[in-house]
Amino acid sequence: MTVAREFGDEITTRRLTAFAEENFEPKFFGDGEFGFWFGLGEQWPRGQLSACAMVSEVGGPGAWVKLFRQPDLAKFSEPTVEGVDYPALGIVQAYNDPDTGVLHVGTYAGDSARVGQDTTFRVSRLPDSARVTVRCDGAQFHHWRVVGPDEIAMESTIGTHVFEIVTGRVGSRAPWQPPTPRHATGPTPGRTPGAGPDRPVATTRTPHLVVAQAPTPECC
Repeated sequence: MTVAREFGDEITTRRLTAFAEENFEPKFFGDGEFGFWFGLGEQWPRGQLSACAMVSEVGGPGAWVKLFRQPDLAKFSEPTVEGVDYPALGIVQAYNDPDTGVLHVGTYAGDSARVGQDTTFRVSRLPDSARVTVRCDGAQFHHWRVVGPDEIAMESTIGTHVFEIVTGRVGSRAPWQPPTPRHATGPTPGRTPGAGPDRPVATTRTPHLVVAQAPTPECC
């Protein structure tokens, strides 16, 4: 499914998705979590198997190629969240909006036993920390301090919060263009370099694909 979606093969994607919906046992569990059970009859979905299946659910055609041919290098100079009290505090999102100059940060409680406790994290690589303004959960937020010319420290509580940090870092990014397809120039399919009448190419046929029911560590 991942390869079909990557190359924009909609027909194959639809067929494989229909097969997965019928055979991979997809379902929600817990607090809005989602996974694939694969008919194993276990209490939780297996992480590695579900992760592989989920890869085909994200992104559109060319998304994986873009990661390697047009990596997002601008993020290494943009405002960054660091110093998080993980795993007590989790970050559900942290992204810079180049149009508004706002860093959006979402937090959640990674440890339910510590909900409401004080915590801190920092935001670095700011254009000018003295000009920063912050909103938390829709209201002005003043529990932060400047700790350097390009860095501030946020004082919050462990739990679900949405921060809008006006950093002033404004800048547009060039839109992505699909890469030019490359054509193979290697040896003829079915043959290897140097193969001839006296050096036949060995081939292997696999008439059926069988998923082995081998033991898997409980963590996976």
